Amino acid sequence: MSWGGIAPARIVGEVLCFMKKNMLLKFSVAIVGVMLAGATMVSATNITGTTTPSYTSPNGTIGFYNLTSFGTAATTQGGLIVQVNYTGGSNSAGATCTWTTGVNGCSVANGFSVSLADGANGSYDGTWTLTDSRTGGAIISSIVFIGSGAGNPAGLTGFDLCFNSPGTTPDYLNAGNCNGVGTVGSNIGWSAGTAAGGTTGLSPNSIVYTNAVALPSTSPVGDEFSKVTFGFCTVSNGSAPCNAAANTFQNGNSMTWRMDTDTLSTPEPATLGLVGFSLFGLGALKRRRRNRAKSSEAAL
Repeated sequence: MSWGGIAPARIVGEVLCFMKKNMLLKFSVAIVGVMLAGATMVSATNITGTTTPSYTSPNGTIGFYNLTSFGTAATTQGGLIVQVNYTGGSNSAGATCTWTTGVNGCSVANGFSVSLADGANGSYDGTWTLTDSRTGGAIISSIVFIGSGAGNPAGLTGFDLCFNSPGTTPDYLNAGNCNGVGTVGSNIGWSAGTAAGGTTGLSPNSIVYTNAVALPSTSPVGDEFSKVTFGFCTVSNGSAPCNAAANTFQNGNSMTWRMDTDTLSTPEPATLGLVGFSLFGLGALKRRRRNRAKSSEAAL
């Protein structure tokens, strides 16, 4: 007996193969969805002092990450690179230190020390402090934080800006409610700015967020970045403006500020393995379907 020239056995076989294929496809899509949803990220009071800094946030080199935690603490930012550049004096060589997981800061001999004291919500309302110890008359021209991406491929730290609600652009001065969420899965952010303490009147002339962070297969929203630069000079070569008496960051001076950090992650190999396994299964079912079709045709 046949139906439209097709044997019943073949029809049943095709239906069963279709059902199995679609069940496994749904399973694969679910796994990929979990991968891309990943974890989350989020989020630094406004800089005060003699200078009101200018803020910018060009995308730069975009890094794609999953967001795993917005509850980042001082001891969970292993891999964060802090670079201090100097000008003038007898020793103007730059100095760099790398944060280690389990500690609350890092330091460089005859250079600087930087630390973070967690607030009630970790780094979100914590207080950062950088103290200069460079001798020889050199002064700080810029401080660079490289959390991940370009310049620090092993790092997994991001920096989150304030977004107001409603709104789709960053609020650098934290003047609004800062209750908006930019990148999907992130929490409220806070734009970098000084907190009480440190050397009176000392503040950057500029704060630049670069190297945007985006979720896989998406475009950057504009609230997450992997690099922040505090500039203390109004010209690129670090000449006279760096030496203004009211804004000289030198040996014995310190600056305190707030700057929220988030924890990033890359897809786990085990998760990729599950996706690969499910895709392999789809291929096997497709081959089985093809073989059954050939067998049914031969039987006819």
